[in-house]
Amino acid sequence: MISHGTISPETPPLPRPYVEIPNIDKLFEPHGVYDGKMFHTTDKVTYTFVDNKEVVSLHFDKRRQAIFYRGHNIANLSLTDDQKNHLERFARELQKDSHTRTFAGAYSKALDTARKR
Repeated sequence: MISHGTISPETPPLPRPYVEIPNIDKLFEPHGVYDGKMFHTTDKVTYTFVDNKEVVSLHFDKRRQAIFYRGHNIANLSLTDDQKNHLERFARELQKDSHTRTFAGAYSKALDTARKR
């Protein structure tokens, strides 16, 4: 007699779940950049995209006048050329959407302030 909570020796083991690794190369354009997504609220906007097989997330908080690169305030970073290019790309992307265009002026001002530090 089998009690509750025990497995019968005749029960075959269940197969392990298999998760296929996505083929990221299909997502990339020839330039190595995947067009990202823009998310926004009334005072915050986030732009996330893939560049050189890495996820880049840029966030602008209009109320605090702060720009974050992968979660780090750019005022506290020494930016590389790639990071500067990503920040410029964010500025261009803000201009493209009518909902985020209102952030563009404040973003440019915050970016100029961060560059002076």
